[in-house]
Amino acid sequence: MIEKGTEAAVRWLIACGAVKEEEKEVYCYAAYSFLLSIAPLLLAAAFGLCLGCVKQSVLIVVPFMALRKFSGGYHTKHLWTCLMFSSILLRLCILFSLVAVCDGRLLAVTLLAGISLVIWSPLDHENRKLEPEEKVCYKKITAVLTAVFLMTGLLFYFMKIPACAISVFTGIILSAGMQMPVVFKKLFIKIH
Repeated sequence: MIEKGTEAAVRWLIACGAVKEEEKEVYCYAAYSFLLSIAPLLLAAAFGLCLGCVKQSVLIVVPFMALRKFSGGYHTKHLWTCLMFSSILLRLCILFSLVAVCDGRLLAVTLLAGISLVIWSPLDHENRKLEPEEKVCYKKITAVLTAVFLMTGLLFYFMKIPACAISVFTGIILSAGMQMPVVFKKLFIKIH
């Protein structure tokens, strides 16, 4: 569906004279990549709109998207499985953020999630193995982003804006949680 939509859009651009026919494949790939990269943000905004919490939904997905890009984690084998799994997980996180209490337990879990992200990142994906230099760079970026989002969440916490703090913390926890299947698999393989 996404592929057909991007292809239709690029054909329209060709018909309008904005894109040359020989550049079609590059533009299709770029449009497809762009749509996939903003899909979590669009999903979060849509769910947030339905639940009346767009701001909190966006504050969950922004840390998740940024951290996930550099930290890695679990990936499904098919796009539709990914979209379905992501949709369910995102909805659950949004619902969690609406009922969670911003207390010491949430702060502790978030801190542990942040430490986990820094320790385990980046995790390779079977479709794209990282070079050693990339691993070093991605680890540093993940550490900096984790610190920035932790500070942002704490800032909301100390400014007495718990809904925003909970949302940012939930995005950090979600990022670390998405690493756990891969981490457990690595540990299991190492033991056996």
